[in-house]
Amino acid sequence: MGKVIRHALSAVTALAVGVSALAVFPVQAAEDGGIVTAVSEQDDSIIHITEAYSADGCTVLDPEQKGEFSFDVNKRNYNFDLEWKDTGNVTYLAGDGMHLGFNMMKYFYLNYSGQIDCSGGYGFGAAFLSDVEINRLSFTGDKRSLDHADVHIYESYSGLTIFEDDELLGSVEVNGAEYDIYQTDEEVNGMKIDVLNIVRRESLAAGSSLSGKIDLKAFIDALADKDIRLMNSSYPQMMLFTEGGSGSAEITRNELISVPYTDDMEVPNYDNEGRTAYRDGTTYTFLQDDRFSRGNMIAKEDGTALCTYFNVDPAADCLFKKGIVKENGIAYDDVRVEYVTSISNERENNLYAAGINFDFADTESEFYIVHARKSDDFIKDAELIGTFEIDDLEYTMYKKSFDAQNIQSGDTYTQYWCVSSYVSNHIGYTMHADADLSDFVKAWEKLGVKAGEKLCGANAFAEIFGKGDGKFTIEDVNVDIKKPSESNDVVLKDDLTKNGYRYYATGAVDNCTLEENGTISADIFHEHDEMFSVGKGFDFGERELENTDASGLVLSYKAKVSTDGRYWIGAYGRMRGIDDELNVAYHIIDHANYDPVPPTAIYCGSKEINGVFYRMYVDHTKNTFGSGRRSVDEYYSIRDNLSSDQTDFSEIIYLDDHIKAWREFELTAGNISSAYINADMGGVGGSSIEIYDARISVFGSEPDDYIGEFDTNDADLLNGFLLGKNVTIPKGKNYDLNGDGAINSFDLIKLRQVLAESM
Repeated sequence: MGKVIRHALSAVTALAVGVSALAVFPVQAAEDGGIVTAVSEQDDSIIHITEAYSADGCTVLDPEQKGEFSFDVNKRNYNFDLEWKDTGNVTYLAGDGMHLGFNMMKYFYLNYSGQIDCSGGYGFGAAFLSDVEINRLSFTGDKRSLDHADVHIYESYSGLTIFEDDELLGSVEVNGAEYDIYQTDEEVNGMKIDVLNIVRRESLAAGSSLSGKIDLKAFIDALADKDIRLMNSSYPQMMLFTEGGSGSAEITRNELISVPYTDDMEVPNYDNEGRTAYRDGTTYTFLQDDRFSRGNMIAKEDGTALCTYFNVDPAADCLFKKGIVKENGIAYDDVRVEYVTSISNERENNLYAAGINFDFADTESEFYIVHARKSDDFIKDAELIGTFEIDDLEYTMYKKSFDAQNIQSGDTYTQYWCVSSYVSNHIGYTMHADADLSDFVKAWEKLGVKAGEKLCGANAFAEIFGKGDGKFTIEDVNVDIKKPSESNDVVLKDDLTKNGYRYYATGAVDNCTLEENGTISADIFHEHDEMFSVGKGFDFGERELENTDASGLVLSYKAKVSTDGRYWIGAYGRMRGIDDELNVAYHIIDHANYDPVPPTAIYCGSKEINGVFYRMYVDHTKNTFGSGRRSVDEYYSIRDNLSSDQTDFSEIIYLDDHIKAWREFELTAGNISSAYINADMGGVGGSSIEIYDARISVFGSEPDDYIGEFDTNDADLLNGFLLGKNVTIPKGKNYDLNGDGAINSFDLIKLRQVLAESM
């Protein structure tokens, strides 16, 4: 009898699969022993439950014995207060009760906090219904599929005896904690139900405070690794199970966070477009010569890289990479790459190599570690360097050199291939491998080959040579980079000034780094719709840039963006407006995945700037200055076309072109007081952004070189330089005043103009 009552949730939730869920449509049938409700009419936000109940996102299963309980649930946030006395085994559920497909969720977890105090046993956690397939090969050699399963995750418990008769299948580790998996079967109304109880090994005594999160997605993934696959989850809710005695519980946070995957993303051919694809901190790279290959690469919703190739010529070559790319390079102590790659070739003679690739910013060499291959033809013309052994596996190292005459890119570089002694004779299989870069660097140095000191790429790769067709699936790729202890990378909070630039991170940003090379990197997760901003730029201070000199102000940057929410990136700053007051904030929105026009903004018109159409707006807001309230104008220049949620790009913003456009629409644009490369990001879910190679030039000089004070001596020096005299340029001064990349007579004209205006 105890078991039937204990798992009575099965009887309720199993019916919800084919018919309307009881969690949505309450059944009230006291006369025939059905579910009975007792709801207070005094406060419409509180559901007061004293008997078996199922409605409004709340469920109480029939108590094992009469006893008494009071279950008060706030239907706005599903927090609750519970008191019980002598009720025996009872399950209480509260939550959104939404139907979700686990496989469609990128993030999926339950936040909780509260207090439980009781004299009997209790179990606290989450419960949901799911389809399940269990491959018990690791345990009993039995594989079977059941229609439905009740899954109960016990995150905290004390004094429970209900698992004594259940079968212990094994254990899983989730976020550093160990959980035991218990399984039993039940038959309810002729339907077979599987019950999985996932129980944390460390119990928590009653009377302790509860706080944390139950990462449901992590549980699903961990169970899948044990060949227990849960699909099509239904109605996940917070669960409290009581086992005899009396007690009370107060739950002050009961919040289900769910963020779905974004769509599949096609990776561009780098040989044609010169760019990669970026998603959730991972870069996807695809290279092929379209004359000989017909391949493609898709970054799937869950991050898996699906790589297909159809090489039509013996000279064909397709290369796929997935991992971390830092174009400017970063210092490192060690790098570990772990990956899973599945290989499926349609023909026996297809030639491929797969493994790990390392690139360095301070050397023209690429390093490939081959863990699987179908042939050695790809190194048949390479120079043999030598052999070495790592982890009882022998590698042979080869060198291949390329010059600008025999490759499409026009670059000169060297490839080093470290080929393991293992050779696969299978058409298709799955490979799980890893490598520590420091082990290989030491082995390479013994052979006289030196790697670079600035790592710019660590990827799992698959490369196909010659004619053939098939596919690779690059699945989990984990890159762990350890930087030197003396690294000058800093956590970016609020404001920081370095090398003449001001960096900032504002709003709900909790993980933002300013790397030693000037790259801004932020990787965060928002449970609610919050915003954060990061940026790099500088204030001119008293040396405001004259409006006639705006042509000398150029903002350039490269960025990688991946977000589940929304973003815009471009330029931001302040300038003088009406009455020459410093009351204009300008926004040049170069890329965005939503239309960021303020609802109160006034549309001025459209303008083509450097081949791109921008919409111009002005927004009149109010701001308080020391002298009182004044009108503040915000100018917007917004690129017409939206960008994708996951992308990378390289841009140059000529501020003068946008200023001219605003003036054409009769907006006052005076002296410029500040200029920043800025990104705003927000929404629910994860966001990753890298801003690198970001530069703001004033007359061709960056702020650490920009002095802005010239005299007649500078004019004499520049004039002598242009006449070919042996003159020394003062340190810290850049005479490329017009920012065209060359020092010539036009800069002398500009310098004389600057001197004339300063007199």
